[in-house]
Amino acid sequence: MGIYDLYKPFRNQLRPLALRLSLERIWACQRLADVSGVVKISVRQGQWFELYVWELQLLCREILLHADSRDDTLFSVDGLLELVNHVRRIDQGISERSVTSSESAMSALHPLIH
Repeated sequence: MGIYDLYKPFRNQLRPLALRLSLERIWACQRLADVSGVVKISVRQGQWFELYVWELQLLCREILLHADSRDDTLFSVDGLLELVNHVRRIDQGISERSVTSSESAMSALHPLIH
């Protein structure tokens, strides 16, 4: 199962980010999480976007690996949501490629439960 084509654009999108500033912004966002691990962010006109702590943690890991510049994309809510949506697209793409039946879905789910 190759996922490089899904991952490479995301990696390239992270490269211009400023490492410390990006991690500080994610940390500030993560502090807003409720006890269930959900961060609700107001976007526009009463609309809310839900982020999960694991998505922010994954984003931190990838920023640590690839951020190499001074860009402050995460300053805006839109910048953060764009990166989280990219993580979700990668996750969806991996599922589409690897889960081909109900049996493979259960096999993929089993390690997550335990």
